[in-house]
Amino acid sequence: MTMLRIILFIIGLLSSSSVFSQETESLLYLKQELLFREPILKKDYKLHGLVKSLKITTNHYENNFVSYQNLYFSKEGFLTKSEYYTNLDKKHIVVTVYNYQNSKLMYLVESNGTGKKVFYYDNMNRLIKEISYGKYNENKDEVENIKEFVYNSKNQIIKTIDYDKVSEFIYDTSDRFTQIKYFYVSDPDEIFTDKFNYQDNKNHSYSSVSMKNGVIISRDRYKSNYDEKNNITDLETETEGMPLKVEKNVYMYDSQDNISKKETYHNDKKISLQIYSINYYTSDSVEDENLQEVIFN
Repeated sequence: MTMLRIILFIIGLLSSSSVFSQETESLLYLKQELLFREPILKKDYKLHGLVKSLKITTNHYENNFVSYQNLYFSKEGFLTKSEYYTNLDKKHIVVTVYNYQNSKLMYLVESNGTGKKVFYYDNMNRLIKEISYGKYNENKDEVENIKEFVYNSKNQIIKTIDYDKVSEFIYDTSDRFTQIKYFYVSDPDEIFTDKFNYQDNKNHSYSSVSMKNGVIISRDRYKSNYDEKNNITDLETETEGMPLKVEKNVYMYDSQDNISKKETYHNDKKISLQIYSINYYTSDSVEDENLQEVIFN
């Protein structure tokens, strides 16, 4: 699968409310954790220190617009609220509020009550079901999707089932995906398979092959570089074809090792620039009302 298809697949497994998602080790190695749950922790965003809020400003050069995302965190490091809007319509802000109990995400509410997602856990605190709701009637939430998660004896998710898609996952001994197979309920005769091969070197390189009904449809190669603090400095994807397609992300960091800037290139042409602005808690600060949305029992 091309890099775009991999990213879209991952975003499909993650919540649509997460515009900014983890792009370093977990995504690079296609590990399990963030592919099946909301990115709700400060560490999911590779943030260090007592981060109170993060603002990401993205200049999309190809499509000529600017997007903004604000993320708010509790002192405990939980994401409590996110906002997303663009310069094309600053009055239309997509707001998501996250609600917790015993440090587990129980539900989130999007866009002032127009959408909701509820999470269910088993007695081992494993996520087993999420139900997405939409509000098409003023007084009633309607179920849009139900996703269920199946585990093996190692507590790895080996299968997900929702209304229109069934996916199966195979791992190696390092909990990295070696195969993802899926089909759509509306067309079960078309089986898609993505296989991954890892090279355990300093570049954290790996390759992937995407197949449809056993026929190869694309090949990709990935590699990254890290600085002396083990911060990723660049991530490069090559997609075979005529011509060869190369996507590269370049990262820069502040004094606390938080990402301060990210540049994305397609075949050496810069297509986007992200600027990260961080506010920190002070030792005597009190959480503002935005952060009171979290419930800890």
